[in-house]
Amino acid sequence: MRTRSAFALAVGAALALAGGDLALDPAAIGAPPSANPTPAPGGGSPQCAVAPAPGSRTVQYTVDDRTLNVLVHVPPGLAAGSHVPLLIALHGFRGDGPAMERGTGFSALADRQRFVVAYPSAPGGQWAIYAGEPRAKSDLDFVRTTIDQLSTSLCIDRRRRFVVGVSNGAGEVARVGCLLADRLAGVAPVAGDYRSLPTCHPPRPISIMEIHGVRDPVVPFRGRSVDHSGAVPSFVATWRTLDHCGRSVSRSRAGPHSARLTWHCAGHTMVSQVKLYDAGHVWPGSPAPGHVPGPESAASVIWRFFSGLRQRGQF
Repeated sequence: MRTRSAFALAVGAALALAGGDLALDPAAIGAPPSANPTPAPGGGSPQCAVAPAPGSRTVQYTVDDRTLNVLVHVPPGLAAGSHVPLLIALHGFRGDGPAMERGTGFSALADRQRFVVAYPSAPGGQWAIYAGEPRAKSDLDFVRTTIDQLSTSLCIDRRRRFVVGVSNGAGEVARVGCLLADRLAGVAPVAGDYRSLPTCHPPRPISIMEIHGVRDPVVPFRGRSVDHSGAVPSFVATWRTLDHCGRSVSRSRAGPHSARLTWHCAGHTMVSQVKLYDAGHVWPGSPAPGHVPGPESAASVIWRFFSGLRQRGQF
């Protein structure tokens, strides 16, 4: 298995953001630590001995004989010897990594909260989210390799690794949650298509936050056709079962015209659902030009959810 990557954000299934990336030798990234260091296994490893260069730059991996790009953003002011979380962000249809960076605001948030963000670019701008697609296994290998390679080349807290995605990328995140749960503390799909999910048997409970516009015309909140395939409530209910959640639910708001439901589950995990009553097929609060900022960005809501999570047990 080998890897590389880039991204763009889908809005209304048709909007793709353009973007370029910077070339960099992967070895120049160094190793990221944090303003609030979190000890993790491997504290004496070589990648933790050198402070990483801050900024956004592209690294390349070879995955299943494909050379792929990953845009990696390291926040400034990190000191050698500490460990930071890792967030992988997957773009939507016809996207790439640089556009995902611009469209979500995760890099600016990472600078304030001290975590590393990676934005892989799917070949052809599309993730193969259906199990029968020839490239489906290879795309999953790409995400796995990105997690593993960055965890090796940077000083990453392996208890705090997360994957988020939008639209087509959210469909891939749903697969990742099922098949790569042993590597992650949490996932967050936004406006995802869940009709294509394989039979899901994660090796351990994993926290998940699902964000979706109730008025989404591209990936309908209540699913498609008479059988409601891919319905968000069914997707959330499946994860409540997989994570062995309790029946008690807490209710809050993620912003105006929204509702958030959260269940506490096995292994200190959580399942959280955010309903956006007035939203369509969007990344809420996108800072990209031409987008209308929402009352609160999805990036902020997701990171607050992730920031309290730790993977338990072996990793």
